[in-house]
Amino acid sequence: MVEFHIQPDGEIPASTQLYNQIRFAIASRQFPPGHRLPSTRALAMQTGLHRNTISKVYRMLEDDGIVDAKAGAGIFVKSQGDEGSTKGNLSPVLAKHPQSYKLVQKSLDD
Repeated sequence: MVEFHIQPDGEIPASTQLYNQIRFAIASRQFPPGHRLPSTRALAMQTGLHRNTISKVYRMLEDDGIVDAKAGAGIFVKSQGDEGSTKGNLSPVLAKHPQSYKLVQKSLDD
């Protein structure tokens, strides 16, 4: 299981931290297409965040077309189509550091 680390006293809101970390896990293929994301309860226990905060992050990911919510089944990572054209689907952190994205992709492909 991917470990998410939230800094509650940081300048970046906890929901944004979690959103960026999930986006990174998806972009780096730690969560490949079709992967079921942890339940809000499991993620709340891991991160210490409220389940409503995690639900908000999952809604943001769904609104961005990154995940698909299936009633009664969970939240699943969507296929991002042509993996060569991921620029529009990068998290803000990866978008600012495209070389890091390329290094992560290369290391995962090796």
